[in-house]
Amino acid sequence: MELGLFLNAQKEEKGIEDEYVGAFEGPEKTLEVCFTPGIGDPRGCRALERSALDKILAEARCEILSKTSNAYLDAYVLSESSLFVYPHKVVIKTCGRTTLLRCLRRLVELATLDTKEAEDASMVVTDDDDSLENENIRDKGGGSLLATQLFDDNTHKKKKKAHALGLRLEWVGYSRKNYVFPDEQPSPHTSFGEELAYLKAHSKDSELAGQSAAFDGQGYVLGPITGDHWFVYISDQCERPSFMATERTINIMMFDLADEVRDAFYLQSSEESEDLIATGKIMTQRSGLASLVHADKSVVDAHAFAPCGYSMNALCFESYTTVHVTPEKNCSYASFETNTALKSYGSLVKNVLTVFKPKRVVVTLFADEAGLSELPRSATFDGMPRLEVAGTGTYQRADFSSLHVECDCICLMANYILNENLPTSSPVSLASGVAAPLEACGGTAGNKASSTNKKKKRGLAVDFPQPYPHVGSLQ
Repeated sequence: MELGLFLNAQKEEKGIEDEYVGAFEGPEKTLEVCFTPGIGDPRGCRALERSALDKILAEARCEILSKTSNAYLDAYVLSESSLFVYPHKVVIKTCGRTTLLRCLRRLVELATLDTKEAEDASMVVTDDDDSLENENIRDKGGGSLLATQLFDDNTHKKKKKAHALGLRLEWVGYSRKNYVFPDEQPSPHTSFGEELAYLKAHSKDSELAGQSAAFDGQGYVLGPITGDHWFVYISDQCERPSFMATERTINIMMFDLADEVRDAFYLQSSEESEDLIATGKIMTQRSGLASLVHADKSVVDAHAFAPCGYSMNALCFESYTTVHVTPEKNCSYASFETNTALKSYGSLVKNVLTVFKPKRVVVTLFADEAGLSELPRSATFDGMPRLEVAGTGTYQRADFSSLHVECDCICLMANYILNENLPTSSPVSLASGVAAPLEACGGTAGNKASSTNKKKKRGLAVDFPQPYPHVGSLQ
């Protein structure tokens, strides 16, 4: 166990929490892992048991707070951001000082375990053996294997048999914006160079067998290294025709939020003793997010944090929307991400800016080539040099970057700066938000379950460096 993890475990055991000083690394790290449809367990990654997900997330130093499901996917609000589990895709977003890349190996091992490996991994233990806590066992390489419990009448011992999902890895993507507080990040996330070295080191691991390709991709940088930029890592083993993939995901990262917006995500004095999930619903309404995500038509799971902060997942059929807010004045930040396939993203971006009123914005789009080809240039921020937001001002695009990766994956990034002195046109209605038409988001598709209700404090003892103190090191 790493020293940092050991010390954190000791602190938790003794009830000691990190000192909260009003600073938090809001911008998320994002990991997306895709598997080939039609191979392995038909439930795919949704067959992973809760104990297995807990083990995966423990590697990233975060935990599940609540769960929402519908017929297409499971969504989890985490102590640091969100997790989305589809049959053949897993998306994990984590913020703060999390170690997201450390969970990739365990996730790949669990999902790709085949029947023979499961039989080889089966083992018999006594009832009081604590090594298989939470229904997990360890394989020879130290990885956790999803297990189901049986009972052997002859030995009167519990027998753990690994459950084989038998999925085939197809695509791995990792991305993040450059850090606000780079000196506070733990290994292997101290720089993009270290992250790439960490992944590359696993590509030669014999224990990973045919799955080592997940760790043998390429790294890219979009945007100015003297300003806000975006790191992207992609490993692509997809053999399906490119026209079959039409997904696209937009992420709107906002900095320096308006004071009245920040205030909406602090616990009020009357809410300090309230259920944080109930308070999350209140924050959704008072901030204006309810209209933005059509809360009356979507399956929404919102969670407040103490003394401030907010996370929310919303499901509409096979699409998700996730919002995370860090309202502290010294590091105020909000993100709005959705994989809803819209015909145009202009109205959505303007509506999000209307709610949060940031001074600085970074917009990214991850898209399959076939998915992006469905849209005219004017439908993405490639064709949006100015964004006029009534009541806030005009956002001018400072720069735009694009990247065509691995034959069929396209990454777009743009930086916008608020100019409050430029005139704006007519007000923007929130009616054209995430899903259109509104009837598309029926509330009957989802099932809310498995919520916890514990207060979580966010933030660590950090200094307040300048926005870009390490330009040359690509952090």
